[in-house]
Amino acid sequence: MANIKSMIGKDKVLSGVERIVFVPWEQDEDTGDWAKADSGFALDSIVADTTTISQDEAETNAIDCETRDEPIVENITLGSYQFSCESASVAPEILEHCLGFTVVKDSGGKLTAAYAPATYQERWAEVEIMFKQGYSMVLPKIKLSSNIDGSSLKTGVPRGIISGTAYTTQVKGADDKTYETPFYMSGTPVNTIATA
Repeated sequence: MANIKSMIGKDKVLSGVERIVFVPWEQDEDTGDWAKADSGFALDSIVADTTTISQDEAETNAIDCETRDEPIVENITLGSYQFSCESASVAPEILEHCLGFTVVKDSGGKLTAAYAPATYQERWAEVEIMFKQGYSMVLPKIKLSSNIDGSSLKTGVPRGIISGTAYTTQVKGADDKTYETPFYMSGTPVNTIATA
């Protein structure tokens, strides 16, 4: 018999997204290796209820048994984690780092033009979703497949659809151990937000 403990009053329910942080990965020109950049930015104009983290269904391949109605063996492959959100802001940082546009600015730093890529360009990023309770959901390495949506412009706004698939990468845990994971929960914020 199992010893069951009550969880009443001990549940941790996360609600109220406080901030979504985007940190691009940069490719080394000499080696071609990708690494998380030293700085990123907050996605502060995300359309309500468009942010999702979901895991694809696991894939099961079974070898059926001739004499029983249960498989001899099942091979199970976990589903990938998917991320998506819709940004109402099309600021230069979002156009460049999230959507892959080539951004041109004048001498004062003001955007003069942004050109969409003609072909897919590999881009990677870390996304952290911070909650009011102090916890975060982190996708440390997402391969981006973002796009822009300019539909319903009379009543809406152009939206940057920031999306991608999470890939496994090494993450240093709070216990100083290294973990290989595509997604994790953190009891404290992972990235520091500047207040200036």
